[in-house]
Amino acid sequence: MGDKEGKGRGEGRLSLKEEAAAVDRQILRLLLKRHNLLEKMRKSGRLDTADEIYLRESWQREVARVSKDAELSSRFFALMQNARFMPKPAGPDEETGRLREAFNLAPSRSPAKFSLIAPPDSAQSRSWLYVAACAGAPLCLSPAPAGDAAVDFIQALTQMGAAVTREENAAVCRGLSPMGYPDKVLFAGDSAYNFYLILAHYIGRHSHCKISGGADLKLADFSAIRNFLAKMGARMIHIVPKSSGLPVRLECSGILPPSVVATPELPAAFLRALILAALFYEKPLGFDLSGHPRRASILARVLPILENCGATFTAGEDFINIQPTSVAVPERPSLALDPEISCFILGVAAPLGGNASLAGRWPEWPETTALWNLLLFAGAPWKKERDKISVEAAGSLEKFLIADAPEEIQAPLPDWAFPLLTALAVCAALKGGDSSLPRSALAKDETVDFLRICQCRADEDGHIRRMDEPLKDRSWNAPAPGWAMALALAACARERDQHFSLGNPGIALELWPAWWTFYNSLPSPRLKKETPEPPAIKRRRILTQVAAELPEPREEDW
Repeated sequence: MGDKEGKGRGEGRLSLKEEAAAVDRQILRLLLKRHNLLEKMRKSGRLDTADEIYLRESWQREVARVSKDAELSSRFFALMQNARFMPKPAGPDEETGRLREAFNLAPSRSPAKFSLIAPPDSAQSRSWLYVAACAGAPLCLSPAPAGDAAVDFIQALTQMGAAVTREENAAVCRGLSPMGYPDKVLFAGDSAYNFYLILAHYIGRHSHCKISGGADLKLADFSAIRNFLAKMGARMIHIVPKSSGLPVRLECSGILPPSVVATPELPAAFLRALILAALFYEKPLGFDLSGHPRRASILARVLPILENCGATFTAGEDFINIQPTSVAVPERPSLALDPEISCFILGVAAPLGGNASLAGRWPEWPETTALWNLLLFAGAPWKKERDKISVEAAGSLEKFLIADAPEEIQAPLPDWAFPLLTALAVCAALKGGDSSLPRSALAKDETVDFLRICQCRADEDGHIRRMDEPLKDRSWNAPAPGWAMALALAACARERDQHFSLGNPGIALELWPAWWTFYNSLPSPRLKKETPEPPAIKRRRILTQVAAELPEPREEDW
């Protein structure tokens, strides 16, 4: 291929693909230069809304001259605006010329041995916080939900008038008064579920507000929700022209239909948020879920919350009707463990061996049940008890075959399961065992890129093999927190001559802030850094021969 591309171009000249790669490097340098200019303007206070509008309009004019692609006109500009770069280093490496060093992953090779409390499920925790804030009821969640999504949601609840705080390792709702519907600019972070809960909260009242979010929500497509809101007497207007994401302006009439039909394109998380918010609407609201592919998962997640807070409702296999009534929120509700974080925590024991356990209840949802059955079928040494999940591995993981699993076990799976399954398959391949992945996983670009950086490849039948030829550059930027944890998990099965490097380790902290504290303290991890007690202060008593005499009081002192 390279010979054909370079034919006739002269000795020493670059091939067409090499020239294209060189152009890509120039584009990155220009993006970095643009980023630095904007940061300089922000720090000096010279970048306001008018300047951002000017840049966007200028970009759209230039794009219109060379392309009719709407993605290039709007989405690519949003990517440029929200691109993040690593800080400038002290100086480049003279040998490699690399300006920014990656984070080397070198965990302990000893068998894992730990017993920890599992982090609670973040979405379920935020659901309880929302219900308590709407009801004005006291609530305490301990341990507190982990990750940036929970922190951003607590901040949004506070903006809406809820007395919700985060204290050490607990999230507390004071229950002073029910949460209101203020006309404010609310920040949802990068969590779509945060946005859905805020959106559903305002739909039930005559109200309006603005909702902004992080880079992920700015690039998201909420067209299906925008069309659905018209049936709910509400209107959602995208503030950025030609955009389908945040920020948006929401205008609600509060006039709701007696029932709504959940169309297949509506996100399941939005329907869950709408069902919870319907508890506090003024009139009853019914939901026809018969046409939604994830209706079983929706009901499995919301029904335990409705039952535990004494809500008045009727539900079947494909419908649920909510009656507005006063709810009795338990002060300390029972929470399921976070399946994504917990699977990665226990996953380190698969390549390392040893014994590991997490105290917590595994969530019985259709997608998590399918994942658990698939893990057992593929050969993961996991066990599930009533209030604990554990791994007991005498040796390292040597078999992880998913491609041979029946189709009913493989689907439906949550999106976050693919990084986990890919990492476990890579661990088995690096250890010289048999491993495979389904075609649905291998069809994802992230999976192919992950296999390459782990020095593995997939055959036509889905089996994972280790490549003999080493890679020139083993550093990698994870596209999501789960993929960063997956690379850390794969590094547990590395050989001594293999090196795994992660260019953006901070992305894992968005999902679980304690991840690297846990990972770096293997095989017996600690979740809290031990801080030595301050030394006792030695007090000295000074003896003198001078007697102390108090001055005479003055009249103005009285």
